[in-house]
Amino acid sequence: MIKLLFISPHGNQIYGGEKSLLLLLRELRSRGTGVSVICPEVGGFIDTLKSEGIETHLVPLHELTKRTVFKYITSLFHLLGIVKKVNPDIIHCNSASVAQYAAPVAKLYRIPIVVHLRNDLSVPQAKKYLVTTSDAVIANSSFTGSNVRLLMSLHKWHVIYNPIEPLELSGKPQKDNKLVVLFVGQVCAHKGVDVFIKTAELIKDKFKNVMYVIVGDEPAHAKSYMQKMRTLVKDLGIENMIQFTGHVNEVSKYYSTATLVVVPSKKEPFGRVAAESMMAGLPVVASNVGGLPEIVVNNQTGFLVEPEDVNGFAEKIGLLLNDPDNANKMGQAGKTRAISKFSVSGHADNILRIYKNLLTYDN
Repeated sequence: MIKLLFISPHGNQIYGGEKSLLLLLRELRSRGTGVSVICPEVGGFIDTLKSEGIETHLVPLHELTKRTVFKYITSLFHLLGIVKKVNPDIIHCNSASVAQYAAPVAKLYRIPIVVHLRNDLSVPQAKKYLVTTSDAVIANSSFTGSNVRLLMSLHKWHVIYNPIEPLELSGKPQKDNKLVVLFVGQVCAHKGVDVFIKTAELIKDKFKNVMYVIVGDEPAHAKSYMQKMRTLVKDLGIENMIQFTGHVNEVSKYYSTATLVVVPSKKEPFGRVAAESMMAGLPVVASNVGGLPEIVVNNQTGFLVEPEDVNGFAEKIGLLLNDPDNANKMGQAGKTRAISKFSVSGHADNILRIYKNLLTYDN
């Protein structure tokens, strides 16, 4: 049995990277693979892992700077103790940011190290070195980390899309007999919530039987962005058209009532919401940026629009609202694509293949 030790940069939040890791962990355990996870703090993610019986370890991870050398060394000693106890066959970093801890420990114990790139790797050269000298690098899209791909041996580089679990849709009627245009995600600047709101205002007179629903909460780094968006809605005079739900535990019920999903991100390494929407059988209107063009097939599973092009978003949303048959056709095409490209079992198959190749090569 392969024993794996994962290092997560977060223990207190569950965003895209944590969701993907959790799905992978469940699938690996179901196949008899041993898994343990290190998290740097307590909170929602580590609580979820514990509730599912996944072995967890709490290790505060202090980034190496001139002022934190002692704390960084302390983190390494804690990590060394856990690695000695768990004795993993492979250490898997769930972010490039934790490679600075895993790399020296893995080298000391001669354990293969895998680095998972969840975001575009725009980091100092030292961190690029840690990533490119690892035994394998997994990017969640071709876009992610493309600026380091040519700095490393190509046999170490792998693109494996994030896993998306099948959604259980309720099939409930749409809210108040209105069509629902949906946004799902963090309410922050780079997700393009302002574009979503401005688009709603632009087409309000053409489509009066539509609700624009914003599902998600403001992350800590957003600095009152939610309030800015509420003020924008008020200033535009469209309070009756926009619904802010805040954080929800069951996003599937909103997918169930939606007509289409808008992903107006200004940057996006992968595009989990687009993939989830397609898995739910919904057409997607998304920004032509980052990893989104790898998910949404323009004119087949939805439309791609240049980032911040409010007129472009308005046009494509209008096409789908005016033509329910085509919207349904695109949604079904998207579901077929999502099942093929983003299944949990296929994701695990690809990653297990990397693990086995590393262990075979090491021996």
